[in-house]
Amino acid sequence: MNDEAKNVRFSLKIGSSYQRVNNSGNKEVALIKAMTRDNLGLPHVHYSLKVFTPSGVGVVSDNRVLSCKMFEKTFS
Repeated sequence: MNDEAKNVRFSLKIGSSYQRVNNSGNKEVALIKAMTRDNLGLPHVHYSLKVFTPSGVGVVSDNRVLSCKMFEKTFS
């Protein structure tokens, strides 16, 4: 990956979905529900997470919050 690609930031939007395959081989799908700032002004993403096994069976559905920076790192 070149330096330019490393510096590209996501364009996070409410209603957008992002996915990744985790270390266990399960597919994680995150749907952004809201974006807020904490007391220090740091931006956070509120999202629903669904996890699917490699065979496509849904095993987890949960609501979560991450800082925008960690969300981008996790789902990039």
